[in-house]
Amino acid sequence: MNEVITQPRTASFLGVLLALPFTLLLLIAVFNIDPMNSWMRNLLMSDSERMHAGGLFFLIATMILLPIGFTINVAAVRKTVRQGSPVMAHPVNALLALALLAYIVALVSAFVIDQYPCWQGVPNCD
Repeated sequence: MNEVITQPRTASFLGVLLALPFTLLLLIAVFNIDPMNSWMRNLLMSDSERMHAGGLFFLIATMILLPIGFTINVAAVRKTVRQGSPVMAHPVNALLALALLAYIVALVSAFVIDQYPCWQGVPNCD
């Protein structure tokens, strides 16, 4: 199984496949794509304000897939470097790993910026 994951083409395909669910959820929510947004709200939310447990589990599961896709692509790049090839021997894997890392950093930064006033004790920070 380890050999399959560290193959460059398979790793790039898995990286894109694992990043796709959360990316699609984010794009649907941000751009308010109407048919999919109403379906997604019915699937994930119990009322207009709160997410139910299944929806929260689905959101967290899709967020966990991002670092997994990043790790798979870094493993493929690391394997080629250990074999003596340059880092850019498989540029798709290297660029996908950098893109997923930037995506993860942007999501974590947005979360920290959003929640920082609550951590500081600002009243009504919701």
